[in-house]
Amino acid sequence: AIMASFHADAVVANVEALHQSLRLAYQLAEQGYLVTLGIKPTSPETGYGYIRFADPVGEGYGHQAFFAERFVEKPDLSTAQSYLEDGHYVWNSGMFIWKVEAILAEMRTHLPELMRKIDIIVSVMGTPQETSTINEIWPTLTSISIDNGIMEKTKNLVVIPADLGWDDVGNWEQYTSLFPSDAFGVGAVGPHVSLECQNTFVYNDTARQVYTIGLEDIVVVEMDDKTMICHKDHVQRVKELAESQQKKG
Repeated sequence: AIMASFHADAVVANVEALHQSLRLAYQLAEQGYLVTLGIKPTSPETGYGYIRFADPVGEGYGHQAFFAERFVEKPDLSTAQSYLEDGHYVWNSGMFIWKVEAILAEMRTHLPELMRKIDIIVSVMGTPQETSTINEIWPTLTSISIDNGIMEKTKNLVVIPADLGWDDVGNWEQYTSLFPSDAFGVGAVGPHVSLECQNTFVYNDTARQVYTIGLEDIVVVEMDDKTMICHKDHVQRVKELAESQQKKG
């Protein structure tokens, strides 16, 4: 069987290009390759990981596929600019397509201890020991990303550069870019009235009216049971705040 993995926090505007690139990805996955879609960069972004591609593997449906040469963590601005000029780098979309047996084989090669424990869980699925075995083994499984655990080590990865109109909406500032704003950069979802604000976004998930006055570079999120007000320079810290609240119970 062939499976695909996609992030939930991404927007794809060019759906037809996605369909066509996935057709090629399916063909390559059938041949045993691990396949990822790479986003053709439009600017020197420092918030994304990159993949450098090398020799061509195949083509079809208006796209080409290349062997992935290496993964690169989020670069500084000058390095990102050099990647853009190089022409052989794409943004790491985190979209993967592969045969189940192909990814399992890679896991057995590069993450043998993890697979040993997974095999134990699989062996008791559907038996009275299933729940107790999962409860015992699951907390001991190594927490590692697919990039670090497999993709940076395998020689079997190919990348399909694609222009998907892709946008990562992993934080509130990126999310606001999906919505129109007025001449002052003020946008909103839900009831909102603004007075002398600039570059401000309000997400109001209630029936209450939200009023903002004199704000600049601010994100306001209004929910039934909580409110968040955050400077756009600190949107990456929302996860930090959520984790601290969870620890407090």
